Amino acid sequence: MREKNDKQLRDFSEVYDLTIARAAELADGYVSTEEVEPGLCRGRVLAMDICTDRELPPFDRVAMDGYACRRGDLPGTLRLIGDSAAGSRDRLKVEPKTCVKVMTGTVLPEGADMVAMVEYSSEHTDGSTTYITLEDARIIDGSSNFSPQGEDVKAGSLVLSAGTVLSSKHIALLASVGYARPLVRRLPRVGLLASGNEVIEPEENPDPFQVRNANASQAMAQLGELGIRPRYYGIVPDDVGQLSSVLKHAAMENDLILMSGGVSMGEYDFAPDAITENGFTILYDRIAVKPGRPSTFAVSERADLFGLPGNPVASFVITELLVKPYLYRLMGAHFQPFMARCPLAEAFLRRDAEREEWFPVTIGNDGSARPIAYHGSGHFQALPAADGFMKIDRGISEMKKGKMVVVRSI
Repeated sequence: MREKNDKQLRDFSEVYDLTIARAAELADGYVSTEEVEPGLCRGRVLAMDICTDRELPPFDRVAMDGYACRRGDLPGTLRLIGDSAAGSRDRLKVEPKTCVKVMTGTVLPEGADMVAMVEYSSEHTDGSTTYITLEDARIIDGSSNFSPQGEDVKAGSLVLSAGTVLSSKHIALLASVGYARPLVRRLPRVGLLASGNEVIEPEENPDPFQVRNANASQAMAQLGELGIRPRYYGIVPDDVGQLSSVLKHAAMENDLILMSGGVSMGEYDFAPDAITENGFTILYDRIAVKPGRPSTFAVSERADLFGLPGNPVASFVITELLVKPYLYRLMGAHFQPFMARCPLAEAFLRRDAEREEWFPVTIGNDGSARPIAYHGSGHFQALPAADGFMKIDRGISEMKKGKMVVVRSI
């Protein structure tokens, strides 16, 4: 049995730096890559710098439907000499007192220096000739309505750097410069297991003293946001020998092991003994953060290991705060979650200010953060209602309405 000793609590910033430093140490040797389809890019880490093979846009691109003409001819009535659609190879030249009907996305015809919006024009026909009158002040004084060649990006320019965490917002840019299957870092191999005699799988019917294994499903979903599909080793009973055997096997098959439960200060939490028996060195096992105090990080020559708290909200928070940044750094990325500063919608008071706390909040239409009804780290029903977690620094027990707080979105 281990004694509870709050003096062993490590400050979260210290723990974070230690975790990321370990991942950075391993990242230099973690260089395997693969090409992936666009639909599988979300959460993957780009393995190469992306430079444009041509200017963007690659030509003077018409920005709206209208008439390509010469600004010096306005106001006036111009002879329509033809039309040009997007993708057309026909190249009409705008001469003085003429215009060409153009569509959004097409090439601006030679000789034109503007596009007059079709909404502000009038058309009439004289025999076989069509004339367009362009006298509206909104045309004469308005925009040129085209994007010059190379306005966005010059040829050879760096547009995405290696280490970028890809999302759907990057895919169009990649495709536009010729990367239909971008080169990304190989995904780490992650093993996942739960421990505890009281834990059963979600599809089973529990006895009154049992709980369903919510944490494994949750961790699978969180890792899935990085594209990782962990290898699942099931639920291991509270037995040092059995847990040690599973950990030995998992360490040979994975780069990282996530273990849910068995890492608190209770008499029946055997995980630390099983961890050290398998050659792991525990770098920390007590963090001054709420939720998530009983969190463990251990390293070895074969694999690293996170011991996650058994309570679902605590497990969720530690996976977001430590596990994901570790994995991204291992793949060469510097993970920067979206953080916002929001005014508190109401006063907030807490009794225990000894730890940094991440408290679930909703974000209102006015941008304010409102703490939700929350009964502690076992209250996983609070997660679906939350838009994010607000950070409360150590030593802060009270915050007034309107105080600006940092909120991490989820």
